[in-house]
Amino acid sequence: MKTGRIGCFSASGLIAALLTLLAISSIALAQGGVLFSPGPLNAQAGAQPLGGVYSHAETGGRCSACHTALWESERMADRCLVCHRDLITSPDNFHSVMLAQSATWQCHTCHTEHNGPEASLTVLDMQRFPHEATGFSLQGHKTTSAGVPFTCLDCHGDRI
Repeated sequence: MKTGRIGCFSASGLIAALLTLLAISSIALAQGGVLFSPGPLNAQAGAQPLGGVYSHAETGGRCSACHTALWESERMADRCLVCHRDLITSPDNFHSVMLAQSATWQCHTCHTEHNGPEASLTVLDMQRFPHEATGFSLQGHKTTSAGVPFTCLDCHGDRI
């Protein structure tokens, strides 16, 4: 006796699943991959090209310029350094210090992307910033001479 089933799936159920998958794939292709994009890239141009582009937006939606596949041993930070090698060539540069102090440091912790063409590429949570990794521990300086807690502006002024 034939039931028209393949294992626990019916033929009509498989056809419906395939048509749904085909419809979603067609929409994704027609929109040029926008369905999978978390947002537009930053378009603020640098003074000179890095990696052949002046801004992240000029990568033309080529996600692999920054993102790695799950099966690759390379990290996203490695891709950042392809273009931004100058950030780690000087031993006293802030980024060199961060990289040397932490094997798990990731560029995207402070430098977020996909927030739009005019958004800042640097977003720092100064309350969680690892000051110890830079050699400026805050353990001995919890309050100012006036007895009030330090703020970022007390040391950095408006440079943050």
